[in-house]
Amino acid sequence: LSTDFADLPSIKTAKNISYGTDRRQRFDIYFPQKITKETKTVLMIHGGAWSMGDKSSKNVVQNKAAHLTKMGYIFASANYRLLPQTDPLTQKDDIKAAFEGVVRYIDKLGADKQKVILMGHSAGAHLVTLLNTSEKGDWAAVVSLDSAAYDFVELMGTAHLGFYDTIFGQKDETYLKEVSPKYKIQDKTPPMLLVCSTLRADGSCKMTEEFAKEALKYKNDVKILKVRKTHAQINDELGVDMEYTNEIAAFLEGI
Repeated sequence: LSTDFADLPSIKTAKNISYGTDRRQRFDIYFPQKITKETKTVLMIHGGAWSMGDKSSKNVVQNKAAHLTKMGYIFASANYRLLPQTDPLTQKDDIKAAFEGVVRYIDKLGADKQKVILMGHSAGAHLVTLLNTSEKGDWAAVVSLDSAAYDFVELMGTAHLGFYDTIFGQKDETYLKEVSPKYKIQDKTPPMLLVCSTLRADGSCKMTEEFAKEALKYKNDVKILKVRKTHAQINDELGVDMEYTNEIAAFLEGI
């Protein structure tokens, strides 16, 4: 057991626990002071345009781990295979395998394996939402931190950031629908909290609302949290003592 951040000295961690054979198929665990059969877990999936990012980055972990472990949660952070080695559909499978690995791990600790919440930022937000809408699973809920990628058919047909062309530009509409949570949702899913930035020029909140409308057709429990923060701040500042953190904490407490 060790700790990475000098200003998180009290948090015990277990690092690089394997959930697959690839070196990217690993997760880290940050422990609360006490674990009981009621202890919930948040599994964090980093962003990075499906092609970069890391589970131990300061902006992915530090404020979240500090706040959530203080609340009594286990905090897990997972890596997954990246482009160009793999594609978003296989990444979604990695997230599911990471979830199953975390469940096995926390079950041995005596925590509540029915109360694992998937959380992701940016590309990670897309992946946890895609998993939630396209597959059945035992995760308890999903927190999507500022994905603008709920509908790739719309996204690729309107003005968008250049990196989307590199990844999705040559794909046909069938594939674009296959990676779009909006087209995959056909049933009731675990509850979703969708956070979106009102500062983004690409209309992340508009697409979030359109996805939520689709999810509500299947009587899903979907909440939208619009925040006046940048895309980066939505990730970095979660866990800092402010209304934004409190609203997400209230959602987690209700699960």
